[in-house]
Formats: sequence, structure tokens, C-alpha cells
Amino acid sequence: MASNLSSSPGEGGEGVATFRFAAPDDADAISHVHVATWRSAYREIIPDSVLDELSVADRAARWRKGIEADPRMVQVAESAGSIVGWVASGPCHDDGQSASGEVFAIYILKRASRRGIGAALLNLAEAELTRRGYGHAKLWVLELN
Repeated sequence: MASNLSSSPGEGGEGVATFRFAAPDDADAISHVHVATWRSAYREIIPDSVLDELSVADRAARWRKGIEADPRMVQVAESAGSIVGWVASGPCHDDGQSASGEVFAIYILKRASRRGIGAALLNLAEAELTRRGYGHAKLWVLELN
């Protein structure tokens, strides 16, 4: 099921964002957003050599496999016909935290920022984690981010 969010004109200029669960065919677009946002957001935090070696193709193979294993793990935001952001969530990976959910990652392209897409994606992840029976969730972030 897809949902829509209107953005204000002049804030990204792309109008409406549509949200839905990702399909395996979305892996390339998800990986493009993943690599592009890492390179822009973490340039001063993570060594350039690490960021420069990121591969959309390598990440796409991993995302495709993950989405096939859990079709409700990733939710995407589309605008103007392309994926501009995504959120991944599921069971917490921390030892002893099997009753907790986790937001694994959330990334939005810079051109789509400040339109409420990130908040909407977090709300969708929260709803999915609640649907799965988790009463609370974790989200890890880099201290310098």
C-alpha cells in the first residue's frame, strides 16, 4: 500500500512523495541513495578512501538479498518517478534485545530534504515495527553526525 505526502513548492520542487515497501527491483535505486548520502553526509566523518570505494553494485546485491528475505524491511519514498529516500527496520541486532525493534538506516537525498520525507519514513518504520509487535526501537547514529 502506498501513501502520499505533499511538499511545499520551492522546497525540493518535486511536489508529491509516494511511500511504499521496496521490491527487489528497487535495490539499485536504494543503493544509489545509500552511496550518495554517505558521500555527502559523512565526508568529514569517515575517511575519503572508504567513501570513494563505496560501490552501488555491491550494495545493490546486498539490498536485493535483504528485501527478498524480508519484503517489509525497507520502505521507500519516491518523487518525480525516482526513489529519493528510504528507511530500513526490523528486529534489533543487539545481543539480548530480541524484544526490541531497530531502525537500521534512514537516508534521503539532499535534493529531497526539508520536505517532511524523513519524518514520514520514520513514522512508517515505527508503524511497521509496532505491527511486528515491538514496543520500542533503537536507532544508532554516528556521534559526529
